[in-house]
Amino acid sequence: MRQTVVLLFCAGLLGSCCEPPAAQGDEGQVCYPNDTCNVGLTCIGGHCLGPDENCGNTICESNETELSCPADCSNGTCGNDIIDDNNAEVCDGSELDGQTCVSLGHFGGTLACTANCMDFDETGCHSCGDSVIQIPEVCDASNLGGLTCLDVGYLSGTLACSPDCISHDTSECTSSCEEVDCDTCMSSSCALAACASEIATCENNSDCLALYQCLEGCTDINCQTNCNNQYPQGITDYMAARSCLVCDPNICFDECNGANDCP
Repeated sequence: MRQTVVLLFCAGLLGSCCEPPAAQGDEGQVCYPNDTCNVGLTCIGGHCLGPDENCGNTICESNETELSCPADCSNGTCGNDIIDDNNAEVCDGSELDGQTCVSLGHFGGTLACTANCMDFDETGCHSCGDSVIQIPEVCDASNLGGLTCLDVGYLSGTLACSPDCISHDTSECTSSCEEVDCDTCMSSSCALAACASEIATCENNSDCLALYQCLEGCTDINCQTNCNNQYPQGITDYMAARSCLVCDPNICFDECNGANDCP
């Protein structure tokens, strides 16, 4: 009788207190010490969880295992990093069967596998024509890496990239300055390259630079005379640079007169 009363009291007043506690390794409970759970569950963050809503989509997700979602992660399914020839897989996750962007004809980049394991994902690869310079490219389409004809040994012209991106197209570059009109000679890259020595000499002479800045603001002969008197140590270097830029017949070609002269 006493035993019956105790049992009724426990069932009626304490409800679930007499139910056996959830066991370690069950869903929602802590994992076993070796980070495992009961069949069908996966240890994630120290607790046993069941398969997520993506289980069954034939892709083994990062939070799925062969135990928690055998439909997706058992041997022979896409996403298990094992190429299954029977399922016509060409790659699987990080398993690319030894292929790289280079082996597939690209210059470099990162090769990946498509979600269905049926093809390679080459969007991370780089090829000639994508405007991205990758080794061994020296240029790519309009991307010349900031270089001009001057940087590759010519005096003027327009630099381009070769169709294979391995070399520069210098067909529009020239080593001659005869095509430069005197009207634009002082600002042309051709003249600046040909007169580099004279320009450097002036730049290293503080009086020459000061004289140049002073004369830039002059509009009459009196102003010019005052500048010359103020910076006499810069006159010789200034005139050498200016004469080279404006009147060197080897640099400027007067298209109007058709002769090597300067206005």
